[in-house]
Amino acid sequence: MKLSENQVEVSTDSHLTGGGVRALESTDIALHKQHEIAVNDAGIRLFPAHENYRDWFIWLIESATKSRITPENSRQDIRNMIHTVEQGFTACVNRGDADDISDSYHLKHTFAPGAYVREISIPAMNLVVGKIHKHEHVNFISRGRVVVLTEQGGVEELVAPVTMISPAGVKRLLFTLEDTVWTVVHVTEETDLDKIEAQVIAKTYTEIGMEEPVLCIESRG
Repeated sequence: MKLSENQVEVSTDSHLTGGGVRALESTDIALHKQHEIAVNDAGIRLFPAHENYRDWFIWLIESATKSRITPENSRQDIRNMIHTVEQGFTACVNRGDADDISDSYHLKHTFAPGAYVREISIPAMNLVVGKIHKHEHVNFISRGRVVVLTEQGGVEELVAPVTMISPAGVKRLLFTLEDTVWTVVHVTEETDLDKIEAQVIAKTYTEIGMEEPVLCIESRG
């Protein structure tokens, strides 16, 4: 992982779709109009030329994990990739190479009988890793555009307006191409946010009967 060289800010405890996230703030990256090259304010090359951000997103994951994203990837392969990228974020924070931006996202909480609705606003150019969700739930993207990696769907570009059902066990790695508003609905009678998170978020895959991920280098022995 070389994310720490990019002089970025990293969130270690914000929230997305009902759970905490880690987010890589890349607003200091200056993209040339033709997307031919990207440099930071120190003139350091960050990534090679790509036709679009979807290609860059794939390149970033593959570079960080030393793995390839292909149709042949198993769900465990993708789970390992997301885990490896997340560990890179954590290392940035622990080394002091990145600042915590956990309070930077605007959150709106709404309650109705039997339902909790959580709306989060994410600025463009943020790389986000979500938490593990225990249950199937409804999601809306009412504004914006993102490219996302999940073990259930691979790499997808989502453009608002979007309504989708997320399966149990979902954990996302995504990059916001535009300012994005993402809303999630959880079935619950609770109104205490800490208790809701305990109900809907798993700390480990083992909690929901799934295999734990490993770093990509470990998965190859």
